[in-house]
Amino acid sequence: MKAILIDDENPALLQMERLLLADGRLEVSGKFTSLADGLRHIGGEKTDVVFLDIEMPEVNGLEASELIQQLDSDITIVFVTAFSEYAVEAFELQAFDYLLKPVYPARLAKTISRIEAGYARGKEIAEPSMQGSEVQILCLGRLMLRSAPDVLEAFKWRTLKTQELFAYLLHYKGKWLDKNQIIETLWSDYSQEKGINHLHTSIYQVRKLLSNWKPSIKVEYDRNSYRLSMENNILIDAELLEQVTEQPVITQQNLKHYEDLLSLYRGDFLEELDCFWAVARRERLRRLYTQLVMTIVAFELANGRDLKAISRLNVLQEREPYSDEICQAMLIAYGNLKDIAALQRYYETYEALIRNELKIEPTVQIKELYEQIQKRLN
Repeated sequence: MKAILIDDENPALLQMERLLLADGRLEVSGKFTSLADGLRHIGGEKTDVVFLDIEMPEVNGLEASELIQQLDSDITIVFVTAFSEYAVEAFELQAFDYLLKPVYPARLAKTISRIEAGYARGKEIAEPSMQGSEVQILCLGRLMLRSAPDVLEAFKWRTLKTQELFAYLLHYKGKWLDKNQIIETLWSDYSQEKGINHLHTSIYQVRKLLSNWKPSIKVEYDRNSYRLSMENNILIDAELLEQVTEQPVITQQNLKHYEDLLSLYRGDFLEELDCFWAVARRERLRRLYTQLVMTIVAFELANGRDLKAISRLNVLQEREPYSDEICQAMLIAYGNLKDIAALQRYYETYEALIRNELKIEPTVQIKELYEQIQKRLN
């Protein structure tokens, strides 16, 4: 593996080079006293590891790492610093390795061993799973990746905040988000300095995960802003559902298409994350799902498929137990089947539910519909 060294002090560069040569496992392909020179080298030469002084005069080391990762997200960055308290704070989530000056051979050897172990794991993971042109990211329910029609993989997040950061970028896919806006949204309880450190650490973790799973999904950085970009052939379940009009016309020819869309709804949008910024979209998608179910149910009731409609309504009622619309459709379905006993059981169960839990009575419309169906069947 090839490594470069970036430090504004020549003696520090020479000392690190001597230590790496003595260890013998990394090839030093360049030493640079400015970040700009190091970036030019990375842009033109394959680089596996960068040893970066965190206190460069041109730019903070954490920001410098963003520029490096933008050029090549697979590069491993090892920060070198003389300030131990700063290092502990910057790396408390252990996304990057770091070395304290003066660097001792035993500590450097441990770092190189960690780099080698991570490189070996990366090669094993990187070969794999994303064969084929279409990959789905599922965010209705638990955040998952579909690498094949019957294969779902859970994202293996290092921390909950890393997961939320990726979800936040995914929510605003393709849009540039100012880093201060991200910090204010995800790390509002921290100072600005700590928030920046957490952001850089989490961005690094997200990039590493994505580079192993699907290199074409990238976190880009430009002018203090980030965005998530991906190829058009990567489908996201929430976006597919959002393409449905509020009341589509269901026909026998397109029924299967809409049933497939319903099957994507494994749960609410990012339901495992308690995040305020997702609430509006979560509610909108829930409404779209409910409306699509009811539209298909109306088609089934009109075409003599009452048992299928009841089965679909039972699933929906687990999510919406007090819905007047679902209740009315269930009464109509049991009426079409001429099943007086089931009709009565369902009505009485619904009546008891809203009386006990909501302290209200069924609406006048529901009562009248129930009585009309009972009268017709009797």
